[in-house]
Amino acid sequence: MSLLCIRLLLKRVFTLLLFILVLLAVIIPTWHVYMGEGREAILIDYVHPNASQPQALSVNASLLDVSFNEKKYMIHFVFEPSPGMLNAHGQLVHNTTISFSAMKKFVFSAGDALMPFQVDFDYDEGDPIDYPFDRYTGYFERLGLRILTGRSSTTLGFSLFMCLLMWALSLILAVFGFQVAFRHRPVHAHGCMIGVTMLFALPTLRSAQPGVPENTGCIADVLGYYWNMAIIALQSITILGCWVARWSPQKEKEHKHLAKTDSQQTLHKFGHLEHIEHFAS
Repeated sequence: MSLLCIRLLLKRVFTLLLFILVLLAVIIPTWHVYMGEGREAILIDYVHPNASQPQALSVNASLLDVSFNEKKYMIHFVFEPSPGMLNAHGQLVHNTTISFSAMKKFVFSAGDALMPFQVDFDYDEGDPIDYPFDRYTGYFERLGLRILTGRSSTTLGFSLFMCLLMWALSLILAVFGFQVAFRHRPVHAHGCMIGVTMLFALPTLRSAQPGVPENTGCIADVLGYYWNMAIIALQSITILGCWVARWSPQKEKEHKHLAKTDSQQTLHKFGHLEHIEHFAS
């Protein structure tokens, strides 16, 4: 193997290793942030103020699921009664009622085990129209607690990335449209389809944002989607209009003549190569 081939191989290996390192430098911190936010899902660790008394209850609650679009969230509750509330078998001594509101009550009879359960709640404040910066608040009036939730850092970062991506695509098409309209850049049928394709692709990019509302009108749409659709639509019309306005029968004949000449030169080139190969064999 020659020295040039070895250098080329080492260059490719180095490029591959550099790409892998950059990829890991992005993925690993993102994974740590995501896992850290998941471990912080414990919302309540409440002990009755009279925990020293024979009958007291400690409560541990963690967030299981949220639906920001429906303004609902689910909490998993685990209760630990004091020894005075249980018999020797770990069962309740008296009838016990756990009430979160007038409509959400859980009744346990004497002799039952106080098992964990899940409860659905409605947010009191918050609106999906603020996506991806929306914040939601719920209140536990009986415990005097406030639950504040919002989009995770990974969701916020990915949503902003998608906004930047849509802006990049629309601005690149705007530059292309400017070149076609004012610099008289030649454009063909396949070039005219770029903007039309982007018009269909942009709603898909918007929907790729995690948890984005189905109906348009949120902050993320105002920051990018509306403007991007307008820019792409205007530039598509500009490119198509220039393509139609600059067409003429004479230019069409010249284009066909050039295409025919190129194909003849290609056939002649390959025929010449075939002749050389036949002669060499």
